[in-house]
Amino acid sequence: MSAKLFLNGRIITAFIMLLVFSTMTIMAFDFPAKARLMPLMFGIPGTIFGLIQLLMEIKHVMAEVPDESPEAVEKASQEKKDEIQMFLWVFLYFIFILGFGFIYASPFLVFGFLFIAKKESLKIAIIGSVCTIIVIYGVFQNWFEIPLFQGLVVEWLTG
Repeated sequence: MSAKLFLNGRIITAFIMLLVFSTMTIMAFDFPAKARLMPLMFGIPGTIFGLIQLLMEIKHVMAEVPDESPEAVEKASQEKKDEIQMFLWVFLYFIFILGFGFIYASPFLVFGFLFIAKKESLKIAIIGSVCTIIVIYGVFQNWFEIPLFQGLVVEWLTG
């Protein structure tokens, strides 16, 4: 196995998804019988599809023939920048959700992602942010009555 397998963002992502689903499946066996069904219903197919995806990504990378033309080098460089940017936004989302909770962090992060990363217009970014507020607060918090994580900073400030 070469180093390019372990440094490929698509393989890393497929491997992480396989770990998430397989961990969920394994953990579900410790749950009571009634609570076990839902994680197994998603975990088993997710594990199977995650394994298939990982194998497909490995096969794709192994079959790749490096193209040294300037266009190919530029495209590969842009793809690498896009991967790094996406991982950065996922990391930011995780940190902000952990710090400020879903209700407060999500609209700002959606706005930032659309406006800064994807260079959408201000109008589109605001619409995306408002829709995020409607879905998270209106649907999940009020309609479904799901208590969402408030964030560590918010809990610390409110006591």
